[in-house]
Formats: sequence, structure tokens, C-alpha cells
Amino acid sequence: MMFRDPNVPISSEKEAYQPQTVTNRQQLQPQSIRPIEEIKQEVNVWDVDTGAAKVVDNGGELSQEEMNGMREELGGRMQQEFIKGDASVEEEKAQEAQEMFKQKEQYKDLRLSLAQDYLDGTISNAFTRTPMGQEIMEKMLKDQRQLVKKKCPEGEECEDKNSLGVMLTDYDLLDKTEVALDDVNAKIEKLTGLYNTGGVDDDGVQMDELLKKQKEYTSLIESKPQIWTNLQKLGTSIVKSDKASFNVLEDARTKIYKKGLDVLPEDDISFNEEQTLQTVNNVIMGKGNLQSMIYDTMIPGFQKNGEPRSFYSDLKDHIMGTNEGGRTYRDFGITDEMMGQGDTNADGVIDDTEAENIAQQIVNDDGLVREQLSNYFVQYLKSNWELGLNGRREKYIKEEVGGKEKRDALDKLGGYTPQTKEDRIERNKGILEKDIKNTNTNKPQSLNTDWAN
Repeated sequence: MMFRDPNVPISSEKEAYQPQTVTNRQQLQPQSIRPIEEIKQEVNVWDVDTGAAKVVDNGGELSQEEMNGMREELGGRMQQEFIKGDASVEEEKAQEAQEMFKQKEQYKDLRLSLAQDYLDGTISNAFTRTPMGQEIMEKMLKDQRQLVKKKCPEGEECEDKNSLGVMLTDYDLLDKTEVALDDVNAKIEKLTGLYNTGGVDDDGVQMDELLKKQKEYTSLIESKPQIWTNLQKLGTSIVKSDKASFNVLEDARTKIYKKGLDVLPEDDISFNEEQTLQTVNNVIMGKGNLQSMIYDTMIPGFQKNGEPRSFYSDLKDHIMGTNEGGRTYRDFGITDEMMGQGDTNADGVIDDTEAENIAQQIVNDDGLVREQLSNYFVQYLKSNWELGLNGRREKYIKEEVGGKEKRDALDKLGGYTPQTKEDRIERNKGILEKDIKNTNTNKPQSLNTDWAN
């Protein structure tokens, strides 16, 4: 704590901070107020939910900024070319303007459809979790100018000339560049080893070339290159959840549950896992959208955070051991030496971030994720089979109501053997033949419908 020197006059001390009075603050307040629009922009933070709701409320109508941009396009160079041009130019510009209005309506419908699908929960998580999906959602649902006319190089013709589209990050180019960068980095690492061991003596010429490429590729990635995208491709880039696969899986679940429910206690029937796996691979996964089946809800239920469950969320929970009180790398037989830098916080416990890294390694391996997803669906169907078995009726002969005495009596007659399906078919066949014989001899007919399975 600092004390004032009693030998120094108060007037010579550095003036201390004096709180402002209410009157002083009121006098300063009018000069410090920012424009209302600036304040509104600060507090009204945009998010996808509010953006989608606003688009739906407006029926997908384009923002004033977007409409002003179209007016500028129509009233600028196009208008001058129309006025100064001959009949053929007038016709060309009139057609161009007509196409712009059509594309404006197309973009309006795209926005409305995207917003409504998002609010209805039919947009795939496989789309919204990706950088491209997030960019498309933000650009299409924000009330900002996005439509851009495609310009061809001077004196050249090109596809989609003068059509309206949207500028998006060129993710295809970025992916290719990242692959090339990984290759360069691997070569740099290998060449560094050769230099250190004297395997190469070229005054660093090869290394300089590789480092130059590394810098170029890194600069290209960091620049986030843009590419013009037409409205058709923009629409097909939006991925919806695979409801068809969900419905097929639900139909299979219902039938398998009913089969389990219909199994008689005296029947010797078990779950056909091999046939179910074949059905899953051919009927469900063979025709379904793999990414949607990974990230979207295919099985009913919710996570602990209240979000619907998915294969991916269940996979992460399994990796972390959420329902087993936590899991460590050693539980998977992974030693510290094998882990290397994989344990990001070096505590041996798999946390959410580390589980995310492991799960991504699995889902990015097409063969591995298909195998895991197949087993996941088969186990789900098997669980419903067992649920059906648990809900079936009890045995004909109950132990608690004299069943033992009745079984003993049956044993004296040769023993009781539960009927199989084949036994019932043979028994019913005999009954049916007997009914036919009775009919031929004009005897009373015994109606039995057990055989009509």
C-alpha cells in the first residue's frame, strides 16, 4: 500500500482521479452518443436462425441492397448499350434483362426454400458443419448484395455469360492446393534428412525451390480464392438429410420388431445377423447418402445436451466413454509412445477435442466408416428384435400354475418338444388334407386357418 509523504504539500502532489458528478456525466453524454444505426449493428448479432426466420417472413424477397444492385446493372452500361445499339443489340439487351429477372426470381425461391428447410430441420448436418455449407447459409440468408453478373474476358465468349450468380470460396482449388502443399512438406522433410546426412550437396538449390512452392501454396490457401458459381450449382450444393434411408431403416426396424414379437416361446428361432447385415449394406447403405447417415439422425434418441443423436455423436461418446465414466487411450491399448502428439493435453484422458480428432480419422476412411456404420445399424435392428422378444406372450404351459405336473404327464407320453415352424407346416398340411377328405365324403368341414401365415 502506498502512503502520502507528509513532508510534501498536498498542492504539489499529482492530482488524483476525481469521479464525475451526475451533472458532469449528463453534460458529456450527448457528445458521446454514436449513431443509432451503428449501435443497432453492434447489438443485433446475426445468426442463421434469425436470418432464416426473416427470409421466411419476407417470403424470400431480396434485400433492398440486392435490388439496388440490379437497378444499377440495368440502368448503367446495359441501358447505354441498348440506347446506342442497333436492332440486334436492342434485342440482345432486352433478352439479357429478361433473363436477369428470371434469375432474380430463381434466387428468391432458392433463399426461401433453404430458409424453410433449415427451420424444418431437413438440411443435413453434413452440409451445415462444413465451411462451404456455412458460407452458403450465411451468404444466402443475410440481407446483403450477393448476386454478381458473370463477365467473360474481353473479346471472348464463355459459359454463363452475363448470368447472375454468387461468388463462393473455391473449395475445390483449396483442396487440390492442400494436397500439393502436403506433398511439398513431405519432400522438404525428406530432403532435410538427406542434407543432414550428406546425401545431397547442391548448395540448397532443391530446398530453395521447395520452400518457394511451400510459400506460394500457403499464400494461395490463405487468400481464400473465390469462384463465380451459377444458381443451378448453388442449389445442388445444398444437401438435405437422407430421409429415404431413414424411412427404409425405420421400416426394417418395425418389421424386425414385429418378427421378434411374433416368435413363440416354444419356437427355436434366433436373430439372423448375417442376413440383416446384407440387407443393411445393399438396401440401406447401398443407396443412401453416406455423409447424411453419418451426421444426421437415423436412430431415435437424444444426446445429453438435448441435441438429436447421430452415428457421429454416438461414435464420439463411445470414444470418450461417456456412458462408462470416461475412457483413456490405454483402454484402446494405445501406449504413450504410440500416441506421440495425439494426446493434446498430455493427460492420458480422451476429451471432446481429442475424440473429435479420432472420430474424424474414422469417418474420413471410407472403408472403415462403412464397416462401423453397418455394424451400428445391425446392432440397432438386433436390439429391436430383442425388444420384440421381451414383449411376446408367455409360454402355453406356465410353471407357476401347475406347469411342472403337466410337463411330467407329457414326459410320460414321450416328452414335450417345442414345435418348429416346419412342424407346424406339416401339422397344418395334415389337417388341411383331412378337411378336403371330409368335404369329399359330405362330412362336416373343420375350418382351420393356422396355415395362412
